[in-house]
Amino acid sequence: MACLCGKTLVVRRSTGSARGSAQRLLARGQLHSVSRGRSRHDGRDARPGRGVRRRGAGAVLRRRPRHRPGELPPAARDPRPSSLGRRRSRGGGVVLPQARAARSARFQGAHPAGGVPPQVRAARRGPRPVPRRRESRCALHVLRACAGARVRRNGVPLTTSADVERPFRFGVRFGVRLSGRSPLAWLRDRARQAEQLGYDVLMLPDHLDTVSAFPALAALAGVTTRPRLGTFVLNTAFYNPALLARDAATLDMVTDGRFDLGLGAGWAEHEFDEAGLPFPAAGARVAHLEHTLAVLRQRFGAAPRPRILVAGSGKRLLAAAAREADTLSLASVPVHTRPVTDAVVEQALAARIAHIRSAACRPVQDLELGLTLGSVTLAGHGAPDLSMLRNSAPGLSDDELPALPGVLHGAPAEIAETLVRYRERHHLTHFVAPAADMVAFAQVIDRIRGHRCPA
Repeated sequence: MACLCGKTLVVRRSTGSARGSAQRLLARGQLHSVSRGRSRHDGRDARPGRGVRRRGAGAVLRRRPRHRPGELPPAARDPRPSSLGRRRSRGGGVVLPQARAARSARFQGAHPAGGVPPQVRAARRGPRPVPRRRESRCALHVLRACAGARVRRNGVPLTTSADVERPFRFGVRFGVRLSGRSPLAWLRDRARQAEQLGYDVLMLPDHLDTVSAFPALAALAGVTTRPRLGTFVLNTAFYNPALLARDAATLDMVTDGRFDLGLGAGWAEHEFDEAGLPFPAAGARVAHLEHTLAVLRQRFGAAPRPRILVAGSGKRLLAAAAREADTLSLASVPVHTRPVTDAVVEQALAARIAHIRSAACRPVQDLELGLTLGSVTLAGHGAPDLSMLRNSAPGLSDDELPALPGVLHGAPAEIAETLVRYRERHHLTHFVAPAADMVAFAQVIDRIRGHRCPA
């Protein structure tokens, strides 16, 4: 604690802030000296220059005060807390300077506002509000959030699976080409089979050589009752956001509220060429996706609306999805370390999840995280199909691709344990398998149904 007594600053507690204030006032000529001891308010000597010795760059007290600041006479104390430094006294406040010192010519010239130094004006106004400490968004903070620690960012608690446990949801995506025989009849049969196998979501892609997703999903609504129906995923660069919002809301009504709107930024350059559209840079495509998400939120409002899913792998896309989407599906996990081992892939996946968490700015239970499966192969049924993964991870060889998290290979019980581990460590609960592996993945679903991962 420190107090002003005439033109002498009496340092009553050896704090860095008090010493710094004294040195600054001395440099400006606003004080004669710094004194160790008590002010004349309590009858002790406070003569300039007494009891101060130098150590390093600051004034250090010879001994501690013999009484607490709260023992000062009531007339000498201001009831408001001190603002003369970062540390506040446990006692009754700050001793204000005498009126003649405040009215002195030096103070009048240096401090036009009534001749009172800014430190004293701050004390009279009362304590400054303590600013809310913002948690660091460093890797350690994010990893603590992912590991289950209770932390806060922007005042929003980041809860984890220990607080709320999200159930698994399993989907299957059908790529039905227009050139096949009776594609709609085949799709209806497969949709009925998927519902019997226990799938939660039936999804259709959006390519120029496949059936149009919206009318095909409307047809599937008539032959299914339980599973949700969705797109996986629409190329938003092909759609006007306002018209897309209208069509999505209409399909949600046709399906009795079972529609999931899956969106992506678009990646197949040859499809842009076939459609006669320019192929924008990646940043422009992601910017259009962000604009589409904002328009959809505005158009849908608070009324019952389709769930929004975003699939991708780029950092900017994942950040936008973390803020606006209901479900985020990792299309791939970039790996830049060689050799590609299970530990390296696990670290890459954890880094991606940490990036999503840091960008979400909302409780984690509001965002469903998922993984796009490229291949599901049971043990004894041949090698995994890596054709899809070659497009999403072109920098990896066929020997390295099986280590990616989107490749599941082994016995049904082993794959089920892998998915439970993904849920426990990374909160991944939404998995979409290709139609070719629908029957094989159903055996994994049977193993995992009803399984509660430990909190």
